[in-house]
Amino acid sequence: MQVVLIGAVHRRGIAKGSGNPYDFAVLMVLRPVSTRGNEKMKVTGYGYEQAEIRTSLDVVERVGKLSGSFPVRALLTISNEMGEFGQLQAVATEVQLDKPAQSAAPRAA
Repeated sequence: MQVVLIGAVHRRGIAKGSGNPYDFAVLMVLRPVSTRGNEKMKVTGYGYEQAEIRTSLDVVERVGKLSGSFPVRALLTISNEMGEFGQLQAVATEVQLDKPAQSAAPRAA
């Protein structure tokens, strides 16, 4: 999946409400805004919106070496993994980075 990578985050701590520990890593990417809706609501937009894609701490650390070079085009390898609640979730297992670009945003569909 070709994306514009705008950052990477490792979140770790104890949830205030439940007291349960959490530890996960995400890539922050830009994606074209999608028009969507149903009988009760409709979303119409233009341009790009942020999306977060789960990844590993190893990938976040590799991406972290780019500090100051964002945004950058990247090719993500995505796989499906079982989430905490038994649902499949997309996970970026590999990231191939291009050179940083001033106009890195993908074209909206």
